[in-house]
Amino acid sequence: MDQSHGRLIGWTRATAGWAGRATGMLGIQALKLGATLITLGVLAFLGFGRKEAFLVKGDTNAIASPMPWLGLNKPIPWPVFGKVVAISAFGGGLLVSALTRWFSHGEN
Repeated sequence: MDQSHGRLIGWTRATAGWAGRATGMLGIQALKLGATLITLGVLAFLGFGRKEAFLVKGDTNAIASPMPWLGLNKPIPWPVFGKVVAISAFGGGLLVSALTRWFSHGEN
């Protein structure tokens, strides 16, 4: 069980209406179903139809517009753009992780 489920179950155990009911798989699945129904309700309220509410595969051969702030000065295909974004996100996360470890190393 990941940490988010642990916090959610701890909260539901402390809530009078859910006391003792959310300790098993049925309680967890009921919470997930509730979140799904809320999401679908918000989508319906915002005017999304049935086809627009679900993810579908788009045109992977489409061209992404130039984004100079990412270092992309000319239009490129989406598969190439996806790789650039993935590598940039990984590199940024790695940098933040390294800096956090570097600056908190002396505090332990």
